[in-house]
Amino acid sequence: MGRKVRIFLPNTPQHIKIQAQVDLFPTAEDRQTFLTLLAKSATNTGVRIAAYALCSQTVHLLLLPQKEDGIIKCMQTLMRTYTRTYNKKYDHIGTLYQGRYKNSLVEPEFYLLDTFQFIETLPEAIETSLPYHTGEKPNKILQPLPQYQTLGKTMQQQQAAYRKRLLTPLPQDRVDFIQTCIDTQKITARPSFIKQLEQLIGASLFVKKRGRPPKNPLKERKMSQNFTVLSKESHKDLKIKPLQDLNFAKELVSIPLLATEVPAVAKDFPVVFTVDDNQQTNIVALVSLGGESLAINEEGKWITEYVPANLRKHPFALASTEDQPDQKIVLIDEDSTTLSLEEGQPLFDEEGEATEALNHAIEFLKSFDEQAQVTQAIANEINQADILIEQEISVESGDTTQVLVSGFKVVDREKLNALDDVQLADWTRRGMIGLIENHLKSLENVNKLFTLASQKQA
Repeated sequence: MGRKVRIFLPNTPQHIKIQAQVDLFPTAEDRQTFLTLLAKSATNTGVRIAAYALCSQTVHLLLLPQKEDGIIKCMQTLMRTYTRTYNKKYDHIGTLYQGRYKNSLVEPEFYLLDTFQFIETLPEAIETSLPYHTGEKPNKILQPLPQYQTLGKTMQQQQAAYRKRLLTPLPQDRVDFIQTCIDTQKITARPSFIKQLEQLIGASLFVKKRGRPPKNPLKERKMSQNFTVLSKESHKDLKIKPLQDLNFAKELVSIPLLATEVPAVAKDFPVVFTVDDNQQTNIVALVSLGGESLAINEEGKWITEYVPANLRKHPFALASTEDQPDQKIVLIDEDSTTLSLEEGQPLFDEEGEATEALNHAIEFLKSFDEQAQVTQAIANEINQADILIEQEISVESGDTTQVLVSGFKVVDREKLNALDDVQLADWTRRGMIGLIENHLKSLENVNKLFTLASQKQA
């Protein structure tokens, strides 16, 4: 089962819960150290701290990220640096936590103030941000959220209104709901808010229980192409225009990559591994959440600076015949919008010979084919090292799950680190460790796909 995806929505706070397997705060000094590290991490990653509660083995935070990877980076830094500080002070070895932190998107208009009250009135809390919001003492690390500021025109009015609100405890069913949402990483929201989120993503979030695995969209989605063998007889009058429309790839969930392209593409999209029906391993970029490609805009343009070579070779392709598998033939997509009888550069001259434009395209195809073979050899070697694990992108609510994208693999860091020194040294020398590090870093871009979906809907 894949990890629960970390969803980012602009101007939407998140309830965060860290569960520890040790006493996190033996002293008041430890609590101050934790809050100092939290403030530093939040500042460096563009995250606003709205509320917190420190318990013996649990931490609850209410955070507002300013960018899609803000909370991920903030929590990674915070948990890592506090572990290092704690272990050094108490001569402790290993992790302090019970797995990753949990998060829940909070509907700002309806559940935010309830979540404030839930966190700041936790009965097991040792220290909370409550004194700041009730006006008892200042707190330099907190930044009030707009919904709290609606309680009054001035800070004093806001604090007075919040104190009045606290006179009425949260109903137990509301407490149970918020607790369940964070424990199961369900969205803390009304059904209407979830419906809006479904429209942003383009898929139903809570429609089925986990059961039989879904069909694999990475294998089923095809490019919209009509290939035929290129010939000077059939295509003697054909001309080619610059590639400006990528809508032929609009239905693809992933784009095959060359190994040399991984650094450029990994900056913007998740780069993962897939295994095809012939048991060959491939490197691909995920560009969709199961619907249309999020990397191609309404005008058919690629949204980032670097366009993968697999798309740039359109409308041509190389293929082998059954009779002569070692020889390649050139195919052409007759339905391509880059082809014309009236405008563009001709593919053949008056004598039926290939023009400079066609020869250039064929050279690009040959180079691509050579690099593709190298890439597949590298990907196969990584797969054969048994360091890849199945993953998926899904959104979960309790025991219900909507799988958005499946059928891909990622490198497991622990398995990678367990490889012997000889193999790691060899992979480092050949650049494979660099490729793997780019791949692992790129997985943070899963949240960017949700942001792109949101922007597209808007």
